[in-house]
Amino acid sequence: MAAAVSKQPDLILLDIRLPKIGGIEVCRKIKSDVSTKKIPIVFLTASQAKGVAEMVKTHGAEDFIIKPFEPAELLAKVRQYLK
Repeated sequence: MAAAVSKQPDLILLDIRLPKIGGIEVCRKIKSDVSTKKIPIVFLTASQAKGVAEMVKTHGAEDFIIKPFEPAELLAKVRQYLK
């Protein structure tokens, strides 16, 4: 979270499963902060469970990609949100 505030990236790629704090919680914190809420977040996840799309969007993420993914798919998503 501190890195997002200080660096103000154009896009954040975020895994749902992180070692100390879950990606969903990180996303909620980023989207609840006035200085970072407009930064697009794209989740990377190995989960193919139903409802993943709704879950990440409910918490403020713009999109998600299921791992493993093709590099072209990742590049297309990045380009989409950097326009």
